[in-house]
Amino acid sequence: MMTRGVAMSAVLAAILVVDGARVAKRRADPGINIVNGTDAEPCVWKWQVGLYSVGGSSPFCGGTLISPTWVVTAKHCVSGSAYDVKAGSVLFGQGETRTSKRVVKKSDTDMALIELSEPFALDDCTNVPALPTSEVPDGTQCWITGWGRIVNGGSQPSTLQQAETTVVGYSSCNSQMGGVNTTSVCVLGDYNGNPTSACNGDSGGPLVCDIDGAMTLFGATSWGYSCVGISVYDGVYSAMNWINSYVFPEPTPAPVPTPAPPPGTWVVNGSGCEEDGNCVQSNNHPGSYGNNEDCTIQLTGSVSVTVEAFGTESGYDFLTMGGQAYSGSSGPSSGSYTGTITWASDYSVTNSGWKLCRG
Repeated sequence: MMTRGVAMSAVLAAILVVDGARVAKRRADPGINIVNGTDAEPCVWKWQVGLYSVGGSSPFCGGTLISPTWVVTAKHCVSGSAYDVKAGSVLFGQGETRTSKRVVKKSDTDMALIELSEPFALDDCTNVPALPTSEVPDGTQCWITGWGRIVNGGSQPSTLQQAETTVVGYSSCNSQMGGVNTTSVCVLGDYNGNPTSACNGDSGGPLVCDIDGAMTLFGATSWGYSCVGISVYDGVYSAMNWINSYVFPEPTPAPVPTPAPPPGTWVVNGSGCEEDGNCVQSNNHPGSYGNNEDCTIQLTGSVSVTVEAFGTESGYDFLTMGGQAYSGSSGPSSGSYTGTITWASDYSVTNSGWKLCRG
């Protein structure tokens, strides 16, 4: 959101002339800027990342590492899909670098996720914050961090900036700012009488709050007015279902295996035969079976089979048992069989068929 160059200088001059005037929300030009902050110590804000154009030397947005391979940032930061992400250092332009694999944008708020092509190794200087399980209470003390110009029109610091801030209730925030999403988190800070704020471009960076001793991510920098006063962060808690669906998806449960039938039994498949208790037979037996019928009988172990009837069209309709095909009036013998029994009739003449029973 931080506009840079001559055009921004003109806007800032107008702000100084017109005391108290509100500038328009600016989301299109995402810079990173913490106003009235202090230098961060190394390895404190372990989840802070900087977003860079591929091969670039200056971060244009911030973000928060929430897993070894996923970053939360602002949607208006990521119009494309190819970015470098740096983590693990408070120094401008330094740290371990990973490239983006894909960008996922949330349709109804100013939030996006970046999946990395390779994971960051989590250690003492690169790690993740806790993720929220409830809304952050009004009045909670929190922290914002980022690189960028520390005053409007000034230079960028060489070290990551940090600033303490306080959560402002929605009603108060919306009455002052207007058009605030009910799922957003608003903050306003003070450092020795000076307002601490995300400027018109402290975009995508983290808002973290101490909840029961755990630094917890509640927002990604979204927008504000004129680098002073309330800053609005896209709310993380309200987006957790969406975040989880990409970053921490529920594993697909393994299919429950079908228990094997006990030895000495069989399993019948296909519509060309029918079961009758411990027996299986061609359809309609002792009446005539139909044309183009087939089935299989999978034997479990060695099965004692009694052939009670057999009569098919010779040379065309076959019952195969023990590796031998039978047709006509010469059917298989009763005995013990293993493997698979198959039956198939052709398209014309039919007969009374067959009947097999387990002994």
